[in-house]
Formats: sequence, structure tokens, C-alpha cells
Amino acid sequence: MSSETSNEISMLTDSKFTTSLIADEPSVLSSDTWCTVPFSQTSKTVLGKPVDILLQLPTCLPLRNLMRKYAYSNPPKAGFLKRQLKITAKRLLSRLDDFWQQHKEDIDPDYDQRLQQTLCASTFTSEDWFAPHHVPCADPFPFQSAADAYLASMYDARRLTVLGFLASTLQEQAGIVIIETL
Repeated sequence: MSSETSNEISMLTDSKFTTSLIADEPSVLSSDTWCTVPFSQTSKTVLGKPVDILLQLPTCLPLRNLMRKYAYSNPPKAGFLKRQLKITAKRLLSRLDDFWQQHKEDIDPDYDQRLQQTLCASTFTSEDWFAPHHVPCADPFPFQSAADAYLASMYDARRLTVLGFLASTLQEQAGIVIIETL
């Protein structure tokens, strides 16, 4: 596939993703057929796999919204939708994690260290910034390229979105959140 064709497909998928979010319905480009047939002769690029997952994220929106809508008026229907949402989100999370395990060392070999730094930095308070001898993230782990940074951010953003869908399937009873095993 030429880079021009790849750019056209990328622009089309971005547009379709935005349209799907606004319309609150899945894109035709999220179908298994779209994600496989155009690439039967040539394999996808590393970027193509997270783009497929991006296009499938809007399939969770109607499930989540209907689940919330029927939570009190029709609990059995809400329960069915919750199970469907959980299945769909777990499948997307599994695909994301498979992608990351396959490409993590090529994209961001320092991901674990970077994540640890981010977690440490996020616990600072405003007073910590002025404390002497305390510099957050003193040893940065730069990305090898802008493309690698983009792919890592795509993974993180999609993973957070899917985890948000899974979190919406938590049950609430009498004001107490019951956490189920995801």
C-alpha cells in the first residue's frame, strides 16, 4: 500500500471515528470485514492495528448509554446490556494488550520506567514542587522517534477509554459500589 493510500485511509478513519462518536453509533469501518479485507494482499502497518481498535471503541457507546438509561426502568435489560458491554470492552482490551505485548519493545522499550515515573510524579502536592532536593522525573527516558511517542500515546489513550467502559459496568447498590472482577 502506498503512503498516499495509507494517508487517505488514515484521514477517512479519523473522520469516521469522529462521526461515530457524535452520532453515538458504530462506524461501518469498525466491521471485521473493513478491518481485514482491504489488507488481505498487504499486511497492516503497526499503526493499523491500534487504528482498528480506535474505530471499534464507538461500538461500546450505545451499550453504555442504553445500560444507564435502563438501569432503573428495566434492570434485566440493563443487566443484559452490561454483560454485552463487558464482553465487548474485554475483547478490545485483550486486543490492545496483545498489540502492546507484540510491539512494546520496538515502540517503547522504556515504557515501564516511564510509567513508573509518571505514577511517582502524579503523587506530588503543590508543596512538593518547592521542597529542596526533590526533583520529579529527573531521569527522563526519551522516545526514539515521534512515531514511537504517538503509538505509545495511542495505546495508553485507548486503554484508558476501554477501562472507562469497563468501570461503567460496576454495580451500584444502595450507594455502595460493588467491584466485580474485570
